Amino acid sequence: MSQRHSRFYRDERDLERMLALVTASAQRDGHDAGHLHRGDVVWGLFQNLTIVPETTVCLFEDHEGALLGFVWLSPPGRYGIHVDTTLPGQATTIAKMVHWAEAHLASSALDGDPIRTVVTEVASTDHQLKATLTRIGYRPNGNADYQLNSRDLVGCIATPVLPMGAVIRPIRPDVPAEIEARVALHREVWHPSRFTVDGYLRLRTKPVYRPELDLVVVTPDERLASYCIVWWDTQTQTGEFEPVGTSVQFRGLGFWEGVVA
Repeated sequence: MSQRHSRFYRDERDLERMLALVTASAQRDGHDAGHLHRGDVVWGLFQNLTIVPETTVCLFEDHEGALLGFVWLSPPGRYGIHVDTTLPGQATTIAKMVHWAEAHLASSALDGDPIRTVVTEVASTDHQLKATLTRIGYRPNGNADYQLNSRDLVGCIATPVLPMGAVIRPIRPDVPAEIEARVALHREVWHPSRFTVDGYLRLRTKPVYRPELDLVVVTPDERLASYCIVWWDTQTQTGEFEPVGTSVQFRGLGFWEGVVA
């Protein structure tokens, strides 16, 4: 059996390898398998400047440097795993990844406040990961943090009709006030949020991001009512909405349905 090595994320060459792995998983198993989308990776790593991939993402490789999977720490007590399920010995790889995550989360705990419980998320269809976690002592906690909803794009999709004369268009990056309003809208929707203008501008430079798919609903008086970033994977022909939000003052009016339609 080949040796496995682990190391922290280094640069965007590693990002491209992670993206290739999640795309290959989705192509093999289908989007209903619950694998990460390319948009999950980019948004999750670069949504704000407090996230440092070089200290929170660990890549596991074989002796030839092939990517076996990666672990994603979310201190203080959470982590995620994505593993190449086509490779032999995946249960052993998963166990090593779990032990690495547990050790690093424990070492990052504040003095006098030890971590007593760690949590990781598993898709209901990922039987290998569930079986391995069960064997090494994990138990379901009864919570479901995420629900996968999907629809195909075959057939007619109704044209959204927005109230108040609002329109849907991409954000205008050359208008600083609109960038600031877009960040403020996100912070309102997801309060408390660490999203900032600098973080948003960094996100816009990353792979997978397409400015024409960074959409906002704008009222005639130039207020941003709702927004959505669409992440499109050209290889799997699947898109992901992440994040989506509507200002409190405009909820219940159909703006959210309009922007994702």
